[in-house]
Amino acid sequence: RCVCPLLAPASAIFSLLNNNSSKHHAVYPLLPLQPPNQRLEPVTQASTMPSSKSPSLEELKADIYAKKEFVSTLPSFEICTDGEAFLAGHLRILGQKEEEYELMLESQRVASVVKSHEELHSPITEECPICLETIQITEVDSMAYYLCCGNGTCMTCHDQFMKRRVNSCPLCRADFPPKKKMKNLTMKQAKAGRSWAQDDIGRGYLTGSRGFPVDKREALKWFQLAAEQRHPSALAQLATLHFEGEIVEQSKGKARALMKEAADLGNIQGQLNIAGMCFHGEGGAVDKSKAVHYYTLAYNQGDLDAAYTMGSFFHNGGGGLSNSVYRAKHYLEEAAEGGIEPAYGGLALVLLELCRQQYRGRTYIPGHSSVPHALFWARKSVANGELHAVKMVESIESQVQAKCNNCKRDAECFVEKLKQCKKCKAAWYCGRECQLQHWKKGHRIDCITKQK
Repeated sequence: RCVCPLLAPASAIFSLLNNNSSKHHAVYPLLPLQPPNQRLEPVTQASTMPSSKSPSLEELKADIYAKKEFVSTLPSFEICTDGEAFLAGHLRILGQKEEEYELMLESQRVASVVKSHEELHSPITEECPICLETIQITEVDSMAYYLCCGNGTCMTCHDQFMKRRVNSCPLCRADFPPKKKMKNLTMKQAKAGRSWAQDDIGRGYLTGSRGFPVDKREALKWFQLAAEQRHPSALAQLATLHFEGEIVEQSKGKARALMKEAADLGNIQGQLNIAGMCFHGEGGAVDKSKAVHYYTLAYNQGDLDAAYTMGSFFHNGGGGLSNSVYRAKHYLEEAAEGGIEPAYGGLALVLLELCRQQYRGRTYIPGHSSVPHALFWARKSVANGELHAVKMVESIESQVQAKCNNCKRDAECFVEKLKQCKKCKAAWYCGRECQLQHWKKGHRIDCITKQK
């Protein structure tokens, strides 16, 4: 799953902390280069797109410059007479402006990639006969097709119709066929030349579903028929068969060409796989810029695996992209919140890096600390079997437990062990008084209580 693994040695974590001065839509998992991904509703714009009320890039740039000039006149944390909260507050505002600026730039990059791709590649479309919307055919579930007449509607109209619990086709008004007749009716539509039915039969033979026995050679035949009509999903499945070479002569070059055609038509799994092939040089030359191109397209359609990989690129400077902790955080946070498990550890590391970057090497300022959130995601990574995260958790906890987080006295000074915050389990105190003081100073902001 991971193109740029976000694995960090324990020394990297210690470095971060020690610098602190304080219906016909069954989807079958066939593609080998990427695991099945969680699908979101397709989007027309990058999710990073700012609202219409957002300031322009030039205005933000000017604000950032002015804020940096002001912050540069403030004393360091060690000698700031107004306390660390005063300086940290201004540094947070600066960081928020920088993050907004970075995400606006990323929004423009994504929009540019999508626009240039659409100018070069015309999609396959169908018109919904009910709402008359033009639907782009990219996946097996782009439209809902009916076995009685062979025609289809968009998924929105289909769902609305099915809620009425009517047992007849919304287009030809024929009764829906019983389950035992579906296989023969699908075959009838496939023989009539309908690519969606041909692809469906291919999947049935490949996986032994929908009443068809497992027969990969028959699957190959039907995928080829559907691919001749440029059915995106069939192209991606046919590419997989050529890549594996089990029932057809292996040809990674042909697999790459077919996968690219599926990806160019908007098939998300095709976009993920061609991106992986370009990145690793499978079936052709290594082309990391193309890999970024297709991962960007997949992300723009709401794919969370692509979000994770883009976060990896921006964190490590992969794929020809410049390092950006802000953009890495955005993508990894979206992936982690969506349940992409490999993103958990990466997000934990990025949160620590960003905190240190914003607050001049500090990670424990009350009200500005990322340690509770970083530990939360690192622990989730451990719970999901990511062994590299074990050392990350141990490193962070050993640093935080070394002193009372409020009075800063060493744990060795106390007879009893320091007491742990019961909510976030990421802060330790010598007693209740210190815990209350720390809560008022800002831990109430840092403390993370939500369970994911």
